[in-house]
Amino acid sequence: MIPELDSADIKRCCGASTYQRGLVYFEQGKVLGVEVSEYSGVPLIKASVAGRNDRVYEVNVEVRQYEDNYLEIDGDCTCPAQIDCKHVAATLLHVIHKSGDTQEKNEDQDGASDWLDGLKKASQKVFKKKAEHFPEDVSQRLLYILEPQGETRNSWGVAVSTQRVRKLKKGGYGKASNFPLEKAREGTYSTDFVQQIDRDIAQLLTTKQEFYYYNFSNSYPLRREIGELALHKMLLSGRCHWADKDSPPLRLSNTRDIQFDWQPSGNQQTLTHRLEPPARHLFRSDSFWYLDTDKQEAGQVRHASLTPDQIEALLNAPPIPAERLEAVSQQLLLETPEYDLPTPVGLELEEITIKDEKPALQLRLLSRGKNPPNEEPQRLYCAGLGFIYGPVKMETLGLHRVTRSVHANTLYRIERELDAEQSALDTLFELGLRLEENSLGKQSLDWSFPGELNEDLAWRWHHFIEEDIPRLQKLGWQIDIDPSFNLRFDEAEEWHAELEEQQNQWFSLTLGVEIDGKRINLLPILVDILSRAGSSEQLRALLESQPHFLASVGHNHWLKIPSARIKPMLDTLVELYDQQPLDKDGALEFSRPQSVQISSLLNDPQLTWHGAEELQRLNNLLTNFKGIDSVSIPHGFNADLRDYQHEGLNWLQFLREFEFNGVLADDMGLGKTVQTLAHLLKEKQDGRMTLPCLIIAPTSLMGNWRREAERFAPELKVLVLHGNERHFHFHRITEHDVILTTYPLLRRDKDLLLDHEFHYIVLDEAQFIKNPKSQTTQIVYELKGNHRLCLTGTPMENHLGELWSMFHFLMPGYLGNLK
Repeated sequence: MIPELDSADIKRCCGASTYQRGLVYFEQGKVLGVEVSEYSGVPLIKASVAGRNDRVYEVNVEVRQYEDNYLEIDGDCTCPAQIDCKHVAATLLHVIHKSGDTQEKNEDQDGASDWLDGLKKASQKVFKKKAEHFPEDVSQRLLYILEPQGETRNSWGVAVSTQRVRKLKKGGYGKASNFPLEKAREGTYSTDFVQQIDRDIAQLLTTKQEFYYYNFSNSYPLRREIGELALHKMLLSGRCHWADKDSPPLRLSNTRDIQFDWQPSGNQQTLTHRLEPPARHLFRSDSFWYLDTDKQEAGQVRHASLTPDQIEALLNAPPIPAERLEAVSQQLLLETPEYDLPTPVGLELEEITIKDEKPALQLRLLSRGKNPPNEEPQRLYCAGLGFIYGPVKMETLGLHRVTRSVHANTLYRIERELDAEQSALDTLFELGLRLEENSLGKQSLDWSFPGELNEDLAWRWHHFIEEDIPRLQKLGWQIDIDPSFNLRFDEAEEWHAELEEQQNQWFSLTLGVEIDGKRINLLPILVDILSRAGSSEQLRALLESQPHFLASVGHNHWLKIPSARIKPMLDTLVELYDQQPLDKDGALEFSRPQSVQISSLLNDPQLTWHGAEELQRLNNLLTNFKGIDSVSIPHGFNADLRDYQHEGLNWLQFLREFEFNGVLADDMGLGKTVQTLAHLLKEKQDGRMTLPCLIIAPTSLMGNWRREAERFAPELKVLVLHGNERHFHFHRITEHDVILTTYPLLRRDKDLLLDHEFHYIVLDEAQFIKNPKSQTTQIVYELKGNHRLCLTGTPMENHLGELWSMFHFLMPGYLGNLK
């Protein structure tokens, strides 16, 4: 026996592309014959498969199943491909569909099918009822009552109910009682009136479940071949009745032919059937059966060319109104030419034969919409293939060489060139397109690239449109693009960058292009590319491997981005990258000090900037920077600065001019206080100190700051906020140049200090904020100041986190997050 196969096994053996070709060959009926045998315990399949130019190839396939249910398939063929080719795939598909899809698989695989076939044939050969022997003291009988199964969707179905009756001496039967067939197969149940034929019927219609009175009925539907075989046996028993036990028993009789005719009914035509000889009732198990209650006969119904499914479809035909008679007649003529069915009305058509003519090839790009739940509508893009013979366009596979079609009162009889059609199919296969399985048997041949509509699939369609279609057109193919094929690819020439200033010297950057008057922010796309790359080296390799990227910028809308164009942008993002670098609006946030890291973008001549005047000014300063300028010592400063202290003043002025903040980290005793006071006095004398400056120091240094300010920079008006009386001076803050307070008092005076904005915030002994999680440090982070300065001889005592805490106060974001 051949192990159970499915399409996944064939794809694994032959490959997805070869499977598709085999699927077409199978649908076209090119598998001419299949023999299944066994060689040394291994199932062997032999077949003949028609190829192109009417050449026939011989196929041999071995199927081995191992203990873990893994299937190994070895196929060879006499075609040039030799191994696991499309002819092998077509053969395996034939085995699956002919043995698996046409009938239900029984649970019992040990020769049950062969046994049933033999039993059915044996039953069909015997039409006369065999004499049944019942002992004289056994008066009970088991009857089979056939009745229409109206509760099912199939109005032609039939069921049998089984009843136990007593045979009366005067003839006929007494009162009936239900008798489940499960009891007839019970080995321990004594039933003298149950014959062997009844046990056979019970084996066919029941399961091996243990019998209980409360969970079994006595009614059984007669479906498919099993039901048909049971029906044969019932008719042979002589105890099968129609509708009622008191009706005469039925006997099995010969097959009768069925024919169909159209009959007028008012303003309509109705399709009627007739049997020869006539019979009153029709029903179906696997095939159709007639029931002749006049002669008490039942037998199978046949038609010279129609299958049972087609017979059922015709029996269910609705009345056809007069205005539809001609159209229905044409469809019957065209779609069922091999069945020679009558038409509701006669058609006067001129007939023209087209033969020995290669078809013109048409490819129509279109899309079909689908709407996933709670998602935006998606489009499934495909290419519909058509074969054009004269005025007739064929959009189905050539399953039959001869096809008929009606156009303008002319019936065209077309002898299709199947080899030319197959060559067109192979061309599309070679371009990577695949025939959609659900299009087989329908009115169109839809081809698509496998996969969902992502960047990779969009690239395949882009390449097909740009590269493959021109080549097909040169070969004579006709290409049509339906309006529904709205897959769009754009290239943007003008790129824009927009800066928006946030609070506390932070900026928000968006970067993108303008298409159809709409701004599209590309930062989320660039971040996605960056996250996919993994590392700088992988990013560089990715950019070099493909000259362009495709970015989704709308529904079915893609932007073609040159890799060389986005390289400097990605380099900048690498510098600023964090785990979640973008805000909820897709913008990149960075602080003013981090602006030096976007200098390459600010200098990009292909970028049009908006709102970046201040950063461009700073960028120009940095671009033209030649060194730190020496500044004059403010007049009235009562100290001679040493050379290194003068250089410190120059550096502090440089930081202010370039709007940076920093750490003055001289050793203790080298004059950090003096340099800071000289810098603040310079700010006042040059007119830049329009707001007071806040100096925060340890409590022990309050007196030192006050004394040195009075000694070296008496022009500075100093207010000390210290002690219990400080509350009386809060309202005087704006009247002074320098405000002195301590770290411990920050927690008490938080609300007051946060209400003010300062020209400078200076932290003396700044290692006091080395713990970023402390309450004091958190308050320091919240203070508002235009410039910030840390003074410390020990910027880092234990670990890098202490340095980060200072820089988070000075230039938030400059060193990334704490991690």
